[in-house]
Amino acid sequence: MEPLIIVTGNINKFEVAKRELGIPVVQKVLDIDEIQSLDLREVLEAKARLAYKKLGEPVVVDDISLIFHDLHGLPGPLIRWFEESLGLEKLCRLADLGETRGATVEVGIGYCDDSGFEAFISTRDGKVAQEPRGSGGFGWDSIFIPEGETETRAEMSEKRYRETSIREKSFRTLETYLKTK
Repeated sequence: MEPLIIVTGNINKFEVAKRELGIPVVQKVLDIDEIQSLDLREVLEAKARLAYKKLGEPVVVDDISLIFHDLHGLPGPLIRWFEESLGLEKLCRLADLGETRGATVEVGIGYCDDSGFEAFISTRDGKVAQEPRGSGGFGWDSIFIPEGETETRAEMSEKRYRETSIREKSFRTLETYLKTK
């Protein structure tokens, strides 16, 4: 079996894929223009189809969305640009604009081969912290508190962090799909 291509420049995302998928994987970094949309599935599909077109081999892409419940889908899949432009502290202030601090994380894995595209999206509800807390994890883990938890993901032990991860769940769903293909 040829190794499955994981298209990402993020070593953390690749390491999760390598750990969770029970098949050989290889990382490829491609310069792919990402469409701007609040629909994670749309973003995944465009990215996966472009990667497949460039490489001509089955590919996996990964993206994430953080939806503030009171902000009508924002920042959504645009979270990376919100984080880069505003910073984590201002993202917390953005959550102040709503009646609640409720948020939903969506992690999407997109797979594309010669038979088409499939998306595997997992979600987790929670809330945005009052301010960034903790130094673990990556990205905006310091501002997201999963439902039923009191700590941000960045404050959690590595064991608890992995237990509350939904990226792993999305990769396991992809693995099941690939085994039935």
